[in-house]
Amino acid sequence: MKRVACWVGGIVAVAALSATAVADGELDKAINELEQEFAKVRSYSATSESMTDVQFGPGHTQKSEMSGTTEWMRKGDLALMRSEVNCKTTVTQGGNTTTTPSTITTVNDGEFLYVLTEENGQKTVMKSKAPAASTHHPKGYFVPYKAYYDIKLLPDQKIEGEDCYVFEMVMKPMEGVEPSGRQMIFFAKSHGLFIKSEAFDADEKLISWSISTGIKINADVEEYRFKFEIPEGAQVVDMTTMQQQPAQQQQAQPASEGDQATEPADEPKEEKNKKKKKKKKGLGLPKLPKLP
Repeated sequence: MKRVACWVGGIVAVAALSATAVADGELDKAINELEQEFAKVRSYSATSESMTDVQFGPGHTQKSEMSGTTEWMRKGDLALMRSEVNCKTTVTQGGNTTTTPSTITTVNDGEFLYVLTEENGQKTVMKSKAPAASTHHPKGYFVPYKAYYDIKLLPDQKIEGEDCYVFEMVMKPMEGVEPSGRQMIFFAKSHGLFIKSEAFDADEKLISWSISTGIKINADVEEYRFKFEIPEGAQVVDMTTMQQQPAQQQQAQPASEGDQATEPADEPKEEKNKKKKKKKKGLGLPKLPKLP
């Protein structure tokens, strides 16, 4: 009986692995198809809406509603982007409710990413290095998620008249982290653009959604739209200097005595050749693949 049980268990395990391999193959195929379609897009414009409604505890909630526009253009190896969003944030805590309107303008000029926030008469600009153009691609979108989420391809759905691939993402179990529910991401098959997202908490309550409408592929987008000038009187937080510090500190930091290499005394060439012949090859680690 034990042999039969082991044999049946082995078949079940192999079947499970095979099903996983098939699912992974279908997932990769779908993402590759989206990548191919998006590669044909030179520019686009769209309007968007989103909502987030989160409860932090009894009587403490925060709801954010956003609406705006997005323009995107490919320029050589660069991806230029501009979005203008109107936001309304409502916070309820301790029986008190406050609503704060704000506007957020985001501009990627290919070199830097600027985020201008205007709220209560104050203007703040965050400046950082522009993200790699690949992050705008379907493949690039999923790269940061694969390490922390299990991603599954679900049956197609039609959103805004577009046939869409539907991806479900569930956070992998991690020590000390409570389950956070799941996310649904929708990409249009015809052009590879993100169209819709939904996020649910652990109790399957919808806590966030976003949708893009009126998408115009290869629209006439003027390049001047991706130029940014810091408004007069705005407070500027320059993240580029912070991004450079770790690399500079690593270069400038002197090696400790234990790390410093000592130059060996000169040896006869014959002795050096003998040592080279005696040296055995170790096991080298494979190089990591380059990200798209």
